[in-house]
Amino acid sequence: MHQKGFLKKQTIQHPRQDMTSSIIGNSLLILGAILIVSSLMYLFFNLDKSDSLIFILVPIIILGVVLMIVSQFILPVQSRLRHRIGRRLKF
Repeated sequence: MHQKGFLKKQTIQHPRQDMTSSIIGNSLLILGAILIVSSLMYLFFNLDKSDSLIFILVPIIILGVVLMIVSQFILPVQSRLRHRIGRRLKF
C-alpha cells in the first residue's frame, strides 16, 4: 500500500534510532536524578558546612534539573525530525 500511494503520510520508522534516543534519554534522566540526589545527600550530611557548600552544590543541582529536562525533549525531537524528513515534495 505504501508503494501505490494509499499511505502517503506514513514514514518508515527506524527502530535503531528509536532505541538509541531512548537509551540516551533514559541515561540523561538517571544521571540528572543521581546528581540531584547525591548533592542533596552530601549537603544533608554536612550541615555544619552548609554555608560554604551551597555555592558549590547549587550549580550541580541546576545541572541535574537541566539534564532531566533535556532527557524529556530527546524523544519528541527525534520523532518530529523523522516525520519532516519523511515528507517529500513532488513537482
